Amino acid sequence: MNQQQEEVEIYDLTNHNRNSEEISKSLISTVFAIIYNFIWGLLFLIFRHYSNKDDTECQLIDSWTLYTEIVLFVIVAYKLFIELPIQYKTKNQWKNQLFDVADQLELFFSIVILIGLTYAYLQNEECDHLRNFVLGYLIVTYLILIIWIISYIFIACSREQFNSSNS
Repeated sequence: MNQQQEEVEIYDLTNHNRNSEEISKSLISTVFAIIYNFIWGLLFLIFRHYSNKDDTECQLIDSWTLYTEIVLFVIVAYKLFIELPIQYKTKNQWKNQLFDVADQLELFFSIVILIGLTYAYLQNEECDHLRNFVLGYLIVTYLILIIWIISYIFIACSREQFNSSNS
């Protein structure tokens, strides 16, 4: 009886440690996303207002940087006021479904913003400071996107190789 009880306790302890590690990783990821998006949103705010000198030539890139600024600050607000408290306080299954939907929406809006900023940058408007900043953002974002795609492909190939070796 004691042996079974010890095995159950060890399993529960291992399961608890694994859950706490997952919660810790997701909290760190969320805090990083908050800081990352807030810094980019703040930089967009500063550069957009710094270079906005009543230029009628910069309307397209100015409007897309405004949309980007809004999306970044909305993501920060969602993660700070909704996702972070839910992650910290609950352990229910519905939170994963909520986060999956929110992540898909975030990905959709990020892709729309990325396409819009790329289009606005390629229009060659006469906004040198704003265009250079947008170019920096696009380089960083495309680099992160490429790394994410490569790691996703690597994980998918590893999983496929693992499944074929187990069969």
